[in-house]
Amino acid sequence: MKRIIPTDPRGHDTHTAIRELSDPVIRAFDIRDGVRARLAPKLLAEQKLVEAARQVAKQKLQHLSALPLHMRDQVAQKKALLIRGKAQVALDLPRLQKRAIADGLARIKKAELKPMRLRLTNEEIDKLGLKPKGNKVSGKILDKDLARVVPSFANVLDLVRVRNVEPPSPEE
Repeated sequence: MKRIIPTDPRGHDTHTAIRELSDPVIRAFDIRDGVRARLAPKLLAEQKLVEAARQVAKQKLQHLSALPLHMRDQVAQKKALLIRGKAQVALDLPRLQKRAIADGLARIKKAELKPMRLRLTNEEIDKLGLKPKGNKVSGKILDKDLARVVPSFANVLDLVRVRNVEPPSPEE
């Protein structure tokens, strides 16, 4: 490294000091720009691959829906129990709840009833008003009588909870 004799009154050469301080900064910028220029083609190729994959995914998922196929047309959606957005909750929820309950009760009425198999003692058979015939018991019993007697001998808890079904406010 060659030494320059200082020319300013304090003994420093200003131009040399500026150059010595700025050269490392300029080299850092040159390195950054050189790395960027050298990696640019590879980065552009990677960017194009990612964009192509994104387009393929977008094309494949364009018809993706949470709705089953049979409910995707407008007529089926109007019949469905769908609520779109919070604003519709307050308006549509009471009507849709009533409809859901009515549909459920209609399905229950159409359900096929199978014989209920219970292990009963002779006392329980008498409580229910049934007649023993050999190893079998026959007779008909009303649901309310069965509901009254079954918890007493089966030690069953009532799992049905009763609550009011009120629509939430639009702010919720």
